[in-house]
Amino acid sequence: MLTRETILASNDIIVEPIDLPEWGDGCFIRVMTGAERGKFEQEVNDGKTQFSQYRQKLAVILLCDDKGNRIFKDEDYVLLGQRNSRALDRIMIAGQKLNCIRGQKDFEELEKNSGKTQTDNSISS
Repeated sequence: MLTRETILASNDIIVEPIDLPEWGDGCFIRVMTGAERGKFEQEVNDGKTQFSQYRQKLAVILLCDDKGNRIFKDEDYVLLGQRNSRALDRIMIAGQKLNCIRGQKDFEELEKNSGKTQTDNSISS
């Protein structure tokens, strides 16, 4: 039977390799923590993350080393937005599957329910 201690002591971050030939090699993506997922969903709900930024913001959270440590900072989404969209699509699709995110329909539903729209590119980190 699981206990508080065994759950909190478990290494439950799942890391999977992903091929990114557009960038010359492979990398790793990971399952988001509950806190990361909540923050990401809240930013979508608050209108701080528009769909045009969705791929690169998700990639910033998911790309990691082989131990699950993030390799990008939150603000690096701007830099990733200047990179190959096919690579970002690969990360988004694999990351959505790994994290049980259903995709654009879920994003649009969160955005619609927020009752807010935002036209600038601001972000809170």
